[in-house]
Amino acid sequence: MFNMIIKNMVKKTFDALNRGDYHPLLKMCATNVVHTFPGQHALGGTRNSVKGLEDWFNRLFKLLPNLTYKIEDIEVDGPVNDCKVIIRWQDQAMTSDGKEYANQGTYTLHVKNTKVVEIITYLEDVHKLNEVCERLAQLGVEEASAAQIEY
Repeated sequence: MFNMIIKNMVKKTFDALNRGDYHPLLKMCATNVVHTFPGQHALGGTRNSVKGLEDWFNRLFKLLPNLTYKIEDIEVDGPVNDCKVIIRWQDQAMTSDGKEYANQGTYTLHVKNTKVVEIITYLEDVHKLNEVCERLAQLGVEEASAAQIEY
């Protein structure tokens, strides 16, 4: 029963993300949520707050407008007060310069007492985002060359 509730919440949250709305995800997070995203680019690094995660999503959707996810699988393991949620996905978008982008990866969420306390992202191909950020930076897109958001 609990697993089904979590899976439905994840699906609804990804439906919102596919509309560019990350606020349902932010509401699920603890104030000191830790969000780690791979890469030595403007989207990489580790954030340690809901504010940092919110600013990260703002940047993500500026660089990859119309980003959409297709969920491949959701697994939930552990009790209600301390569980892991593994989400395998594929994504696609048009970059802000009109080029196609696609990748796949996994989000690992650590949920304690109904709040997401940690989000770790694994990407199939980190180099794709490095290339996007480098290309957009050369075109003068400030967000693409900005320092990593780490607060």
